[in-house]
Amino acid sequence: MALSWDITNCSDIELLKSGTEWNKTEGIIFSTMSVDMQSITEENAIEFYARLRLLSAVYNGFFYDKETDQYVAPTFEDVRIRIGLKTNAYSPNTFTQWLNRIVKVHSADISKNKMLAAYYAAKVEVEQLMKEKTTHTDRNESFAYDLQARSGA
Repeated sequence: MALSWDITNCSDIELLKSGTEWNKTEGIIFSTMSVDMQSITEENAIEFYARLRLLSAVYNGFFYDKETDQYVAPTFEDVRIRIGLKTNAYSPNTFTQWLNRIVKVHSADISKNKMLAAYYAAKVEVEQLMKEKTTHTDRNESFAYDLQARSGA
């Protein structure tokens, strides 16, 4: 069966279809089969990213960067801007089943502990990004409130 995909629910379709971003979009479309997830949603974006990072650790990169002639790991932003992507790459596998399949295929290349380290490091990375964003937003709101109070508004 052919892989079908849809990015019409993504926030910036034109960006996702352009230049380097198209290469990433296409890579993420095909990666849905590798991570056993058929779509990227608000609810599963972190899990999708963490699985991609695990695979990136196995393959020493994920996206081919023509400028550096190297494979590079995806960023959470690469996944986040593709929220809304859907494919027909369905798998009923749980995380444990997926991980066991990856370990079985790649255990000669990289240990399960290193795979899990990459997976959990990605989750921690996103949690830190979210925390920094929240802290930054709170500071801006606090700063705006202080300015408003000082101006007597």
